[in-house]
Amino acid sequence: MNKKTIFSLLLLAVAVYFLFTEFPNNKKAKYQHCDGFVFGTVYSITYSNPDNRDLSKQINNALSVVNNSLSMFNEESTISKINNNQFVELDSLFLKVWNGGQYVSRCTEGAFDMTVAPLVDLWGFGLKNRTSVSDALVDSVREYVGYELVLLENGVVHKAYPEMRIDAGAIAKGYACDVVADTLEAYGCTDFCIEIGGELVVRGVNPNAEKWHIAINKPIEDSLCLNREIQEIVELSDCAMATSGNYRNFYELDGKKYSHTIDPRTGYPVQHNLLSATIIAPDCMTADAWATACMVAGLDKAKAWINNRKDLKGYLIYEENGEIKVWNSESRGYIVEVGDMAPDFKLEMDNGEIIQLSKLRGKVVMLQFTASWCGICRKEMPYIESDIWQQFKNNEDFVLVGIDREETPDKVQQLRDFTKITYPLAYDINGDVFCLYAHKNEGITRNVLIDRDGKIIMLTRKFDEDEFNALCVKIKNALDK
Repeated sequence: MNKKTIFSLLLLAVAVYFLFTEFPNNKKAKYQHCDGFVFGTVYSITYSNPDNRDLSKQINNALSVVNNSLSMFNEESTISKINNNQFVELDSLFLKVWNGGQYVSRCTEGAFDMTVAPLVDLWGFGLKNRTSVSDALVDSVREYVGYELVLLENGVVHKAYPEMRIDAGAIAKGYACDVVADTLEAYGCTDFCIEIGGELVVRGVNPNAEKWHIAINKPIEDSLCLNREIQEIVELSDCAMATSGNYRNFYELDGKKYSHTIDPRTGYPVQHNLLSATIIAPDCMTADAWATACMVAGLDKAKAWINNRKDLKGYLIYEENGEIKVWNSESRGYIVEVGDMAPDFKLEMDNGEIIQLSKLRGKVVMLQFTASWCGICRKEMPYIESDIWQQFKNNEDFVLVGIDREETPDKVQQLRDFTKITYPLAYDINGDVFCLYAHKNEGITRNVLIDRDGKIIMLTRKFDEDEFNALCVKIKNALDK
């Protein structure tokens, strides 16, 4: 494996960060961390053990067992021996993954197919170097691809053609996360985050006694994995998440882009507007397989699958008319733009007062969306206090409210104490308005300015001097009207 490939694997198509608050908390459990290299990618595991025991040896043993079964990079693995037409006694891990993969293959009519390996190699994304590809060559290789052409009978794999090979790359990392999770739970761990190559399993809470805060990158074409701008942060606990995307692993030839996601039904790299698919499921093997299936099938089919299954949640990033857009199976609230009327909603202030947005008509209202665990928000709030609140707080026609997402009163008080702000804070107890003011193409908006008529006149996301200067000018002009 060359250095560029290893570097790309280290940074991954979907960046996962563990974002912890700086606030003190009452949870004193010791969290430990281990990381390393496996399956041609990296892993990172954070966990709390009730006995404060170092479980890195047990974790590595669990990963070794998975590697010995499912890794195509290991010539002695179960799957490599099957691909080389050697007799091998099938282990429980291979059987679990094969049966799980075949189920998703049937559900997706072959969009997910573990026999795709010959096609992956043909297009230069597998174990072999890329060669010239023709339609005739694709057709000839496709003869050896098809999930229905492999059968398990009495613990033996029967392939319709000896040239057929199995690739567990789209499901093995997810299953490895599940195996490590089982290992940690066997040693009494209830709080941990396991990430292998971008796929992850989380249980319980992070070191700050909160849900795990996971960030997903914007799908910006970047084969060197240098651009890691965040598209969205999700809070997770007791579930698994996997992401598949085409914006990092690709190549261009004669002006045409070829992605690493191969449609096993056609034999060609996919060509559609879905850029990445993130799936949340009870286990990571399931999430991993369905994320791949969604990337193969495209946006419309992916939406239908996610909506029709109670065990899946999805976050799809796609391109439309040159713009990046997002579909979220759990989206709540509204998506608005400058010029729209602000939707009406209620907020509970930290002093117990209830605010109805429509009752503030006639005033200029600034809403600042924040969260106590968000480091950028905490840095921004003192600037809002000094540059905006102190300048306009004595104008009775100006209202500034910080909206804190799904927080408890003590967390909000910690936020106030930490930032030393004096402007009002409100609770978004149910999370209903956190995503209310989201740019259609840019994700969560932090600051929203509403004029006296209830119309949105400014949306900002950046944290810089220009944005604050522009906000101040907009506020002054709106108050002067």
